[in-house]
Amino acid sequence: MIKAVVSNPTTGDRMAVLGLSGENMARLMAGEPMLVNLAELGLPPQRVALVGGHTEADIERDLRGTFTDRTSANTKGDVKP
Repeated sequence: MIKAVVSNPTTGDRMAVLGLSGENMARLMAGEPMLVNLAELGLPPQRVALVGGHTEADIERDLRGTFTDRTSANTKGDVKP
């Protein structure tokens, strides 16, 4: 995985970039979440979980088994704690 922070030269706005390889994508699709702490990029500390699945229902099922039973998904597929 590539992790970087890029800045807009005009506005100075910063954006975190996470680049995933084919191997990373295969792991995500296999139900293996990837954890990133934004502090590694010089940003305020916040852990981020990258997850993948064939459907939102697959992702929700994997999250329930991996993180917490408080995971729920709305009709747009957004995961909320």
